[in-house]
Amino acid sequence: MTNKFISNKLFINFKVISYILKESFKISKEIFIMMLLLIICESIIPFINVILPKYIIDELMSLQRVDKITYLVLLITIANLVFRIIISYANKFLVNRNEVLVNHFTYIIGEKLMHVNYERLEDPDIQNLKEKALSGIHMSGGIVGIFSQLSKVISKAITIIGLVYIISIFNPMITLILLFSLIISTLLYKKSLKIKYKFWDDMIPSNRKFAYFMDLSTDFKYGKEIRLFEMQDLIIDRDIEFINENYNYMNSSNKASGLVTTTQKIVQQIQSSLVYLYIAYKAFYNSITIGEFTLYISVAFNFLSSANDLFQSISNINRICRYSEHFLQLSKIEIVMNETSQTIEEYNIFKHLDNIEIEFKNVYFKYPNSEKYSLYNFSLIVKRNECIAIVGENGAGKTTLIKLLLRLYKPNEGTILVNGMNINNIEFEDYIGLFSAVFQDYKLFAVTLQENINFIEEKEINENVSDVINKVGLSSTVENLPYSQITEIYKLFDKNGVELSGGEGQKLAIARAIYKKAKIIILDEPTASLDPYAEQEIYNKMRKLTKDKTSIFISHRLSSCKFADKIVVISNGKKIQEGTHEELLRITNGKYYDLYNTQAKFYKQETSKITYDTN
Repeated sequence: MTNKFISNKLFINFKVISYILKESFKISKEIFIMMLLLIICESIIPFINVILPKYIIDELMSLQRVDKITYLVLLITIANLVFRIIISYANKFLVNRNEVLVNHFTYIIGEKLMHVNYERLEDPDIQNLKEKALSGIHMSGGIVGIFSQLSKVISKAITIIGLVYIISIFNPMITLILLFSLIISTLLYKKSLKIKYKFWDDMIPSNRKFAYFMDLSTDFKYGKEIRLFEMQDLIIDRDIEFINENYNYMNSSNKASGLVTTTQKIVQQIQSSLVYLYIAYKAFYNSITIGEFTLYISVAFNFLSSANDLFQSISNINRICRYSEHFLQLSKIEIVMNETSQTIEEYNIFKHLDNIEIEFKNVYFKYPNSEKYSLYNFSLIVKRNECIAIVGENGAGKTTLIKLLLRLYKPNEGTILVNGMNINNIEFEDYIGLFSAVFQDYKLFAVTLQENINFIEEKEINENVSDVINKVGLSSTVENLPYSQITEIYKLFDKNGVELSGGEGQKLAIARAIYKKAKIIILDEPTASLDPYAEQEIYNKMRKLTKDKTSIFISHRLSSCKFADKIVVISNGKKIQEGTHEELLRITNGKYYDLYNTQAKFYKQETSKITYDTN
């Protein structure tokens, strides 16, 4: 069982190392030159310091030629100086390249996550894998650590083989002692490695929890809630709890690995004692020269040191691979969003679409790991340039409907059609180009206000963006910004950046949606952060801006649905009503009537002076 476990880990490590080397080669071929220099220099130095002193001592004990002794001393000094300078330069080069490699591998994660299916992106397992992958890039010396550790493994292996060969020429008995201790140390190392693997596995859940609560204490986004609700003690208590949990894991692991490590030290000490006793015996009976005595002692010391370094480097590589394995798993996730069975005829029809009609046909959907259907036998037709309002209680299935329409998820049963074509048979890039959306949890980015709208890096004011800003009523806000619409959003990278209010941020998100000039506009609670007067302003403007487009609104405020051509009421994933605001209010025993009148008492006074432009 142990051998199979180790074999599996070695195979995984080989795959991880191969992947890291291949990706790194694309970025910096010089890394491999430095790695080769490290191997050469670290392999040669031990032999210089083992062999040459023997000849110096032999010369001192015999002919005592000053020129030869001087030559050998200078050779040792200069060789050590040159090789150690090269080693120092190569290691510094690798450290400097670490940031480049970290950025490259972080970019790979970002690119993968931006293209992976949204359905998989919401999966907690994928999110956990992402966090582990990001941690793996930085831990244990970073990605570049694999190069320095690999060079050490190769150079120390060369050193051990060379030392064994040298000593076997002079004295086979010492060779047997050294090889026997190496075999024992290898077996003990395999045992130690298994203990460490178990320790790393046990630590992962606790480390994730600890990292989360540490992030809470350092992320300014949570600063207001932490202070307002006095959460400091809770967070500190959780931090201490996980620190203690980690300590207990470490303590139990150290007890198990400590016995193995102690045994290794005892074996190494026995090896050293046997070698020294044997060498002393030979020297006492004049079987070897003083120079050979020095050689044997130096070989034994360097063999022991190289074996320790070899096992330590292998352990470090295992640790790096252990963390980087998650990165490899994430990079291998398949992207299937763009796989379609679109025919040439369908492609040509889609490319020339003008009058778009959407149809949900007997759609069933439930989220992964859920037994409850979010949409159940749902059918709906959205006609060209029609304005549809989707209403219902929380959890009714409104946002799920939008996710399916945008192909973020696929229905379990049923189909969604665009002019009779199954949306899954249309190339994703072409299909998603039909839509523009403002989500309830819209996101703004730490770039300029203008770039938040057109997503083009520009240093000059774009008049098309200015026009959209004016249409959504954001002009007065922009005029008061330090650099107009070129002002950075947030202060993360610019002290002159601006923090927009909730309503301003929502208007900016709406401006982004309008700027795209898509044929279908989707707004999921677009006015959630606005007061009723601002809401009226936005809806009146949106109605005019989208009069030649198909628009789908999701709203909790039923008073804002008056302007819609058609209102669809959803309950428990089913469509239970459909009609205009006036038609649905005439059905006094209907869900819409109940919802509207329940809300009316809360906003009747607020909205008594508000009129919605339905033209």
